[in-house]
Amino acid sequence: LIFFPGFLPDVREPYLFKLQGSLIPTRFRQPGSLFNHFCNGKQTNDCRYQVDLFSIQTLVVCFLGTAAGVVLGAIPGMNGGIGIAVMLPFTYAMRPEQGLLFLGGIYLGSSYGGSISGILINCPGTAEASCTALEGYQMTRKGEGKSALYFSVIASGIGSIIGLVVL
Repeated sequence: LIFFPGFLPDVREPYLFKLQGSLIPTRFRQPGSLFNHFCNGKQTNDCRYQVDLFSIQTLVVCFLGTAAGVVLGAIPGMNGGIGIAVMLPFTYAMRPEQGLLFLGGIYLGSSYGGSISGILINCPGTAEASCTALEGYQMTRKGEGKSALYFSVIASGIGSIIGLVVL
């Protein structure tokens, strides 16, 4: 059986209107607001979905996912995939976009978190941090562990931003 996109139900429509009501607060419908900036004043389903990505709740969930990823990545043997599997049950009560951003934050945070244990105890938490452990642990032995962690977080942040822009 072959499904074509035209025959599949739109799963966002019942979610947007029947379960949550109107997702666009009245302050976003005013001229010059965030809604009008991103959607040119049009009230379509796609625009309502995009505006909801910039809400405070969604940004907090993304931050919490990143923090959880850093903690899980710092544990040797816990990489991004395992962290996502462990934290997946927490996303069941979230809205779909929040759950996906939470899991994405875990994955990105764990790639940095693995370098913490690699730099401090020479046991990388993730496979990406193995090269960081080679030079970072030597800096820790010389008493420069703090600057090694700074370099690691700056490089991870720049790499994540470039990766997100390219994708």
